[in-house]
Amino acid sequence: MEAAQKIRIVVADDSTIYRNNVCLMLRLQKDMEVVAEAENGWSAIEQVQAHQPDILLIDIRMPFIDGIEATRAIASRFPDVKVIGMSAHADCDYGDKLRQTGAWGYLDKACVLGDLLSTIRKAYFDSHRSSSR
Repeated sequence: MEAAQKIRIVVADDSTIYRNNVCLMLRLQKDMEVVAEAENGWSAIEQVQAHQPDILLIDIRMPFIDGIEATRAIASRFPDVKVIGMSAHADCDYGDKLRQTGAWGYLDKACVLGDLLSTIRKAYFDSHRSSSR
């Protein structure tokens, strides 16, 4: 991947510490660029509209509008943005709920960094492979 073709990412999470750590790890990747951050669902929708990212990483449980409702709005308005939901609540059925709203995938927040990075890359390349047909 050329340097100019970085994967553009918005990270939405109400936990400042978690969001900052994820952004730091993503910024260390040569093929990724964090273009915006959001602290709630409304802000996630606004940042997606403003930046048109390739990927939105979104926490499921956030204030004002949760990640599921934000995903529903984003999937209908910005179908090219691949949404990857994340939650610390692994025992819930959030993955199924997210996919029903148009999300590309779901990860447990306890996943290892390699799983997060490979999921982002897979979502990006899947979307670019299907759009080039």
